[in-house]
Amino acid sequence: MSATQTHSTGGPTRFACAAAAVLVGTFVLSSCGTFKNENRRQRYDGFIFSAKSKPVDKKTDLENFTVEVKRASQSRTGAGKAGHHEGTKYCIENFGPHKIEWAVHPLDQVDDLQIVNDVLSLRGTCVS
Repeated sequence: MSATQTHSTGGPTRFACAAAAVLVGTFVLSSCGTFKNENRRQRYDGFIFSAKSKPVDKKTDLENFTVEVKRASQSRTGAGKAGHHEGTKYCIENFGPHKIEWAVHPLDQVDDLQIVNDVLSLRGTCVS
């Protein structure tokens, strides 16, 4: 081999390794997305609940709010925890860290929680 000639070492092998690395990387990243979406929702008492909060009157009074937890009949305790979490999130997003005064405390008064049409409704007030 002369000094001007180049010697290629493993041209096809190098390409195959690079292609395999790209495929493996794509698989790993797509798997992460799948696992992330699966585990993104918090479980309470082993169940996933859909909870939503809103102010009683958003024009004049953001401190008073309601929380609705769907599929509450799965677990009264879990629904209460999901509602408590949603209420805490509501107060933090609107006022920063605040204490909540609940009409019926979703963690302490689980037996008093009313579920109607598979929905738990809670009322609370964010207080400093």
